[in-house]
Amino acid sequence: MFNLATDLRKVGQYDEPRELDQAILKTHLERLGQDHRYTLVAAANLAASLRELG
Repeated sequence: MFNLATDLRKVGQYDEPRELDQAILKTHLERLGQDHRYTLVAAANLAASLRELG
């Protein structure tokens, strides 16, 4: 799902990647904790989606 969200952002679609990024971050927080590197990457990806949305 991470790669799909990234690819959608690259082609100018921003709403769906935000939803995917939120779901990914939620799952990583629940399963891996807030300090895991994958969780931190997911948070950064969500930030990128939100930045693109303005």
